[in-house]
Amino acid sequence: MEPEKISGIEIEHIKWIIEIIRKKYSLVKQGTKYLENFERKYDLNSLANIRDFLSHVETAFRKDQGSKERIQNIDQAEEHLRRALVESHQIALESIFRPRDFIHVFL
Repeated sequence: MEPEKISGIEIEHIKWIIEIIRKKYSLVKQGTKYLENFERKYDLNSLANIRDFLSHVETAFRKDQGSKERIQNIDQAEEHLRRALVESHQIALESIFRPRDFIHVFL
């Protein structure tokens, strides 16, 4: 039996992408918003990873993609969102807990 599809794309793949966005994008947004609003910094690596995430999602949604290629693109999209999440939060934490703030502990 053929998997159920919408516009030629397996419903399970669409659900997978929606789940990635629901679970991870809000965390990425929190990290980048903190940097922009409180530190006045723009993390270009995170922004590039968000762009690459969208690029892989767009590729996965192409009708000419087979199931194997679609799965690879969704995996790669998820990895780019993970990188954006880690990088933005790492920079935010480094901004909050600056090493210079702890120098007095060792003096």
